[in-house]
Amino acid sequence: MINKGDIYIDIQLVLSGTDNMGWKPLKGCKRPASGFDMDEDIGFFNDGPDVFIPVRPGYFVIFTPDDAHMPLIGEGELHKIVIKIAAEE
Repeated sequence: MINKGDIYIDIQLVLSGTDNMGWKPLKGCKRPASGFDMDEDIGFFNDGPDVFIPVRPGYFVIFTPDDAHMPLIGEGELHKIVIKIAAEE
């Protein structure tokens, strides 16, 4: 359960398929496409990622609140686990 007002660290573990996740430092995102939704822990930007990281089955990435990331980029079926850890600002 996501608690309103919490800040999260995301751990994303790919079980099958490949997730080509885009990444950029949050401070480098200058063009918001929408406001940040605290209930869903999500926000969108018009800025493109600085790098794409191919995450294959059995591998994981950790995103902190200082990271902007764009997951779910790939072809075919993808299965993964996302764990959200509440963190302090």
